[in-house]
Amino acid sequence: MKKKAGKKRVSKRGKTRKNNLIDKVAGDKTRLFLLAILVVGLLIRLYFFIGFNRSDVPQYAVEAFWVEKEGLKLPFTIIQTRLMMIYPTVVLYKIFGINNFSISILPLIYDLGNIVLIYLMGRLFFSQRVGLVAALLLAFYPLHVLYSTQLMPDVIIAFFTSLSLYLLFKSDFTDGKNEKTTYLGAKKSEIISFCGGISLGLSYLLREQALIFLLFIGIYCGFNIIIKKRGLRNYVFFMVGAFIIFLGENLFYYLVLGGSIEKFFFYRYDIFFKTAEGSINDDILY
Repeated sequence: MKKKAGKKRVSKRGKTRKNNLIDKVAGDKTRLFLLAILVVGLLIRLYFFIGFNRSDVPQYAVEAFWVEKEGLKLPFTIIQTRLMMIYPTVVLYKIFGINNFSISILPLIYDLGNIVLIYLMGRLFFSQRVGLVAALLLAFYPLHVLYSTQLMPDVIIAFFTSLSLYLLFKSDFTDGKNEKTTYLGAKKSEIISFCGGISLGLSYLLREQALIFLLFIGIYCGFNIIIKKRGLRNYVFFMVGAFIIFLGENLFYYLVLGGSIEKFFFYRYDIFFKTAEGSINDDILY
């Protein structure tokens, strides 16, 4: 009698190693695809390079030039208050000199960051494949290609507002999943949410209209608290992060003005209501 061939037994450890190897290979392929999309996006943006032009670019470029020459100064126009546009450009001036490349590299870097962010958002809500498709579409999206090499806040503010939303969503996905308290006494989800708030605060330093996002965030948080019965802590951390940036900016102005509340309020009023009148469309208040 021939003995029946027995089935090969595969240990649980062997299965785990095999699955880990498959996941690693799949992850490597995804990273390669994403890198390829970024390279394609970069080449397209360089091919359609715009640089210095007649829109708002000269205003930001000139303000950065004067800060680079004269150093830190108190803003007296709306453009000068957009610190996240001016001071990073000053740093690029110091590294690369004042030229067409140095005024275009900042929006270009952040627009490539937008491609990575939309991939992460797609992966968070759906799958890696959806994230890659979204990244590929954004790499070719004409509006982003157009603004990616112009020194204007459009694609940069898109990066920081998108990052704030991604981190807020990520904190909700992380909340309650065997979280460990960090050395700061906060959970991982709360730290992520706090960083999201900081990102929104930085977007405010690019253009004050970024605060409009607070309306959406308020609706989102209210829905989760009232309907889904989520806790408040994550959203409190988010708002604290945003408020720190807002408070820091105004505290700087207050101290530079000699600690006078009256001077501070008149200063802010002059910037946002008087000096901006010539550049605001009265019909839409923009």
